[in-house]
Amino acid sequence: MGELTAEQLETRRKIRQGSIIGGTIIGLIVGGIAYWLLGSQTGTTRTLGAIAAGVVVAVVMYWKNYNAAAKDARCAKCNMAFAVSRTDRTETPTASENREERKEQDDGSIEITTWTEEEFDVVETYTCSACGDETTKEFTTTRRKDEKTEIKRPEGKKGAKSAAGKTGPAKK
Repeated sequence: MGELTAEQLETRRKIRQGSIIGGTIIGLIVGGIAYWLLGSQTGTTRTLGAIAAGVVVAVVMYWKNYNAAAKDARCAKCNMAFAVSRTDRTETPTASENREERKEQDDGSIEITTWTEEEFDVVETYTCSACGDETTKEFTTTRRKDEKTEIKRPEGKKGAKSAAGKTGPAKK
């Protein structure tokens, strides 16, 4: 394969780092579930079983994530490893819609969440650092903006008219 450039080494480092983090998180979750499932076993068996399950899953997920990301970073034209990276991303707004969600609470109040849902056409450009080949990906994405949550109490009940939402401050 030959020597990798500084840019390729940095791409490989980022892929490896992301794969380690992802594999570790999933391994810890599986280890915790295994520990819980092995609750009827002795302490040593339970602990070793949870560690073994977590480590096996972490290693498998590391390699799965690493290989998938490394494949995406390989140039389809010149076959150079770790040479493809995103060089541009353009988002164009295409639509905006006010949305509302209502949830009845146990106490008879209603939780009202409002937001503006924005739709964007996205174009991402990927460039090979070895041969200069460019490819693009086009897709549509949405995101919430100005999300607010308010609690409406039923008429005749004492209490606050609104409460803080997940992303907004409490109304007074």
